Amino acid sequence: MSWIQTLSIALTTDGDGNGTAYSEVAEGFVEMVKLTLGTLASGAVDITLTDEETGAAIVTITNGTDGLTVRPRAATHDVAGAAALYAASGQAVNDKIPVNGRIKAAIAQGGASKAGSLKIQLS
Repeated sequence: MSWIQTLSIALTTDGDGNGTAYSEVAEGFVEMVKLTLGTLASGAVDITLTDEETGAAIVTITNGTDGLTVRPRAATHDVAGAAALYAASGQAVNDKIPVNGRIKAAIAQGGASKAGSLKIQLS
């Protein structure tokens, strides 16, 4: 049986349009990230999501717009550390990104003293 956990991150910026926010503690694989701009600067806001514990990249949103939905995946590797590739095309084999702890959102160019939110679904 599968389950989905939804995290919410409230995004707020300082007078320079920057900010940092965190999700609650969670465990699972990132399925989807959805941005709700609220008053954040449309077409300008940049948001970088990382695993707080490991610093591993989850997704970078550049020039975000309201309702933007992404389904981030990461390249996989074999046991020797070599990139796993689809033989026919040489394209990377991607898989869901695991998290075990809080997700950190670093906000830039969001506009002075603005607010928005992220919804993150984990399986």
